[in-house]
Amino acid sequence: MPEPLPEPTKEQIRLLAAAAAIVVVATALAWFFVMPDRPDMAVQDSAAAAMVASMALLGKARRHRKR
Repeated sequence: MPEPLPEPTKEQIRLLAAAAAIVVVATALAWFFVMPDRPDMAVQDSAAAAMVASMALLGKARRHRKR
């Protein structure tokens, strides 16, 4: 059985929120410039990109904590 994940600190949560917001805005802007006729794709890809960024940051924080 996998071990439970540690609780993130407030600083990690703030960093995660800021990074996710940057990724969402950047992805949405990129989609609007590349395919302005498909705004629905911008929303879907922004959400997916934010999820990936969040998972990567949590993984990095967890690896750093183990050191």
